[in-house]
Amino acid sequence: MEKIDTLIISDVHCGLKAARVEAAEALVSERNFTRLILLGDILHTTNLRLLRPRDFRFLKRLREAREDGIEVVWVAGNHDWGLSELKTFLGIPVMREYAWEEGGVKNLALHGDTLYDFTKETGLLGLFYPASEWVFLWGGGRKVARIFKNTFVTRDPSNALRERALALGKERNVRRIFCGHTHIELRAERDGVEYWNSGSWVDEPSPYIAITDGKVEIRYA
Repeated sequence: MEKIDTLIISDVHCGLKAARVEAAEALVSERNFTRLILLGDILHTTNLRLLRPRDFRFLKRLREAREDGIEVVWVAGNHDWGLSELKTFLGIPVMREYAWEEGGVKNLALHGDTLYDFTKETGLLGLFYPASEWVFLWGGGRKVARIFKNTFVTRDPSNALRERALALGKERNVRRIFCGHTHIELRAERDGVEYWNSGSWVDEPSPYIAITDGKVEIRYA
């Protein structure tokens, strides 16, 4: 992997059967980046008793990256929201959003649930989401999780989050805004604001965002 200035991953969902935690660990273990932004839902649950050995190995790699002098930031999401009550976790700073400047460009990273938490919707989406999450994520494998990704349960919220994020970017006067949350990797632009979504590691191949010399790309592992 070529040198990356900023690496962004989200929605690893440690604790889920479908999560590609080993692949995420391999990516982080390469250490060929200067900054690592964990953009929420790295954990599916903050009940650490539900995690597997592979999950703890991945968390260890995150801590080691921090100890190696890499800037690591954990932006808490709706699944690991409990971490936002802490100032640090595994020695990693925890926050609800993170702003930084890179190459003269203002950037903002937030998981996305503070803009639109579709998991708390009422109506048809509210009825369908809890059952489908259990069937497709807890009970099923990655192929079934991909079916979940291609239904209105994530597609419609993905579009809604995109619109709200673009509006927030304009309001905050940032050039780029990064989110996770919806499990659908995406790039959009409007009124001089770029929106990037880093997707999910319950998908195969799994997307992540790389920023190098000011260029932003969605890549896959």
